[in-house]
Amino acid sequence: MEGDGRSRKPVMAETSYPPSPNLSKTSIGTFDECERQYALHYLWIELSQPVKREAWFQRALMKWSLLVGQVVDDVITEAIRRYYDKREWPENWEKGVERILEEYETWTEVFIEHYRTPGERPPKDGDGGVRFARQPLENVFYGEYPTQEDWEGARKRCNELIEVFRASGLMERLAGYATDTWRPPPRSAAPWFEWEGIPVYAKYDFAITAPEETLVFEWKTGRMSERAENDALDQLHTYAYYAQHAWNSEPESTRLVGVWLGVPINAEAAGQCIHEARVDPQRLDRLKDRWRKRYALLNERLAQVKERRCSLLEAFPPTGVARGRCKACNFRLCEYHPQSKGFESTGGPQ
Repeated sequence: MEGDGRSRKPVMAETSYPPSPNLSKTSIGTFDECERQYALHYLWIELSQPVKREAWFQRALMKWSLLVGQVVDDVITEAIRRYYDKREWPENWEKGVERILEEYETWTEVFIEHYRTPGERPPKDGDGGVRFARQPLENVFYGEYPTQEDWEGARKRCNELIEVFRASGLMERLAGYATDTWRPPPRSAAPWFEWEGIPVYAKYDFAITAPEETLVFEWKTGRMSERAENDALDQLHTYAYYAQHAWNSEPESTRLVGVWLGVPINAEAAGQCIHEARVDPQRLDRLKDRWRKRYALLNERLAQVKERRCSLLEAFPPTGVARGRCKACNFRLCEYHPQSKGFESTGGPQ
């Protein structure tokens, strides 16, 4: 790429949201699972009505299976912000779990009311859409309500994972750093940077930028496996690259900290849930190569649409069908979903 006139130094975000298309670990994974799902989620603005409105709502939905991990992330983030603001940790973590679970249920009902309101989309904010305090639950949106036993199971699992976090010694370790070195995740839009003209999200869970070292954290609530740890390291390397240019962190003194909370609850296991690594330049080079290739592919597909050689959904076919991914997809507007809501890829109702 030498001599192409583009700077290799990333440009930090000056606006709240990056231009489209942009990249993140989630968007790359979604494309790999199903290109149609990717288009409906990330390129919905290019669709025509009524598919556009349906895609806007369905893209916001969260699977029930992801609720526990998200609640745990929310509780830990709130606790970190509390310590950052008040120099004290929460007294009752279980109460925080209970409140946030209730908020997901409440905000899902608010979301459903917006969906039932006639119009192209809900009332707009500065980003052109409603900002919900909590992500709406997919099963509730579709009328598939969890049982009391389901809620109790989610609550129990959240508290188990939080207990591992509290027993890990991490709170004491974080408190040993001055809070002016703390970098809680932003309350508004997720951080992103631009590398070689490619917008890339870097939605870190937490970071510390002390004079002698930088630490970037990723909370993990699933079981650890070789594949899961590899994915986590990819995420953490993206955050480290962001830290290098947002906070002038040195790669040599940056530590990548994966906190695996899905371990058995005992003191020994809790102490082993923290996995640290150094920045690997070769891994970072592989990530950059993937960003470059994926961004080029997306722009090639979008150019075909712009030149009217095909529609958006023709440019992004349902590749998840062959992989058996349709049942797990949020988008019931797609005719390939086993519970399709009645739209065709041509953009019109059946």
